[in-house]
Amino acid sequence: MIINGIALVAAILIGYIIAINVYFIIMANEVFMTTIHGIFLNPLFLLCGSYLGLFILYRLVLLTLIEWSN
Repeated sequence: MIINGIALVAAILIGYIIAINVYFIIMANEVFMTTIHGIFLNPLFLLCGSYLGLFILYRLVLLTLIEWSN
């Protein structure tokens, strides 16, 4: 399904964004709480994270409905 592919791409993008931001924070020796939480200002991170959150809820509801129908 296309939504599974989108979820996979979203997960890869979130991992990439987190890895790059953590790398830059460590290289700059700026390990402060505000610097680390600056990742939440990235619109692509928020978009991918919200899609993954909805996707996981959708899959859990679908799995629950399938189990109840059997």
